[in-house]
This record gives sequence, structure tokens and C-alpha cells, in this order.
Amino acid sequence: MPPAKLEAERGVNESMSASNELTARASGRVPTVTVVLPCLDEASSIVACIEEARYGLERSQLTGEVLVVDNGSTDGSVDLALAAGARVISEAVTGVGSALRTGFREARGDLIVMADADGTYDLSRLGELVTPVIDDEVDLMLGARLDGSNRGTMPFLHRFIGTPVLSFLLRRACRGMDIRDSQSGYRAMNAEKARALDLKATGFEMTSEMLIRSSQEGLRIREKSITYRPRVGKSKLNTVVDGWRHLQLILLLAPQLLLFWPGLSILGAGLVLSVLSLQSPGGFDLGPLRWQPIFFAPILIVLAARALVA
Repeated sequence: MPPAKLEAERGVNESMSASNELTARASGRVPTVTVVLPCLDEASSIVACIEEARYGLERSQLTGEVLVVDNGSTDGSVDLALAAGARVISEAVTGVGSALRTGFREARGDLIVMADADGTYDLSRLGELVTPVIDDEVDLMLGARLDGSNRGTMPFLHRFIGTPVLSFLLRRACRGMDIRDSQSGYRAMNAEKARALDLKATGFEMTSEMLIRSSQEGLRIREKSITYRPRVGKSKLNTVVDGWRHLQLILLLAPQLLLFWPGLSILGAGLVLSVLSLQSPGGFDLGPLRWQPIFFAPILIVLAARALVA
């Protein structure tokens, strides 16, 4: 289907113009919401996701649109999305990050909810992520999957190794950020703030880039436990390749992390030398020389502390 047709206004979410009675907020106006769904051959789930997102808006007394960003589907996903009432645009550059960035740029809502089009996230409860942003309690709200996942919804390596390791690195890269599930793709944020982050990543690693950029901008980041359902259709995630891309991006944006393990090793050496100095204050004979580690140990500890707090 040509891009011009993808830009057609047919299927714009009716809730954009609905006249629901909305609860008044401090601003005097409840912001509109754009639900951004990147899509690559999701014909088996896209309609259900769109309908659930629209129900989530209505249930939360919010107005907005569902924006599907097609990333080269060949299975009829585009026609299904249009028929289900979504606005559909296309992004030629392959990758979920590329699709999301295009969605952020083209979103008409004041707030953005990003999710996947594979049925894993419960979009009927999107208000639980959006409300804290509307109430100015937080700038970026994540749906944390770990407590609501199991072996049927998240592979063992992802749940107990991949996500925890990446989350640990991101907590170190983003001082003060207390996030357990850094890789969740279910998030709510002010649209202008999302665009201002000037994200560059084209793949799944964009989730990590968003957290680092948000932290660097001083944005308030929080997460809320959500349910996580089995995926409909085939996953596009490559554990090794995408994991490596995440690690590269994190180290590029937070190079101080490279100093962590060397710093820890230097600290250990400094502590060992300090103990040896206490046991033998006079030092040790090394052939014709006499070595006093008490002078070297403090230097190592200071260097290690500098590396660990960088």
C-alpha cells in the first residue's frame, strides 16, 4: 500500500472528537492521549490491541487516538488497523525504535502511551500509567512486567538475566533511578518532553536510551507493576544481537560504567594492602628493597572511589 494511502484520515479514532464528561484536573483541561503502536506483521493481534487501547481511553475518561506506525508489514496489518479505527502512518527505516520515534513526532495528543502491538500489554488499563503523568507526579511512567510475568510470557534468560543485568547497568548510569524493569515497552510520557529527548536509536535499545536521556534531563521516572501476557505471533527480538546493542548504547551514553569493575578491583587491592600494612607496619623485604604498602594502599582506595562514583 503506498504511503499516501497510509496517511489517509480514514479510521481516525472516534474518541478524538468524543464529548465525554471528563474529571477536572488542576490544569482545568484533561490532556489528550496518543497511543503509539509500532507494527511489523502483527495481523493476528493488531485489531485486538487497537480495540483494547480505545477501551482503555474510554474507561479512563480520556480522549485521544490510536496511532499505528507500520514498519513494512506485508500481512495485511495496515488494512486491519485502518478498519479497526486507528490512524496509520508508515516508517521505512526498519526497527521498533525508528517506528516509535516517528510515532512520537506525529502524535497529536498531549501525552503519549507507547506499547507493543502483540497483545502482551493490557491496554485497557493504560490510565494507570497516564494518570500520574497528568497529575504531574512523574514525567515518565513505566509498566513493570517482572512481577506479572512467568515462563510462558517471558523467557527465563530475559526474566532472570538479561533484563536484571541491563536494569542494573541503567540504575548505575542514571543516578537515583529506582527501576527494576528497564526494558518494558509500555510507557506514558508528555509528548513534548518525549520529542525533546531527541532519541536516535533505531532498535529495541531505544528503551534504554529513553531512560538515560530522561535521567540526564532530570525527569522523574517511576514504574508500576502490570500484568504481562503471552505474545501473539512471532517475536522480532533477537536476544544476543539486541542485548549487545543495548550494552553498546548504555556504555556509549554512560562511559563511566566502564570504570566500575576496574574500580572495584582496585578497591579490593587497596583494602588488602591496608590489611597487610596493619599486620606489618614496617613493611616487607623484597630482596634488597623494603616495601611499605601503607603508602600505596590509600592511593588505590582513592582512585577506586573516584572510579566507582564517576
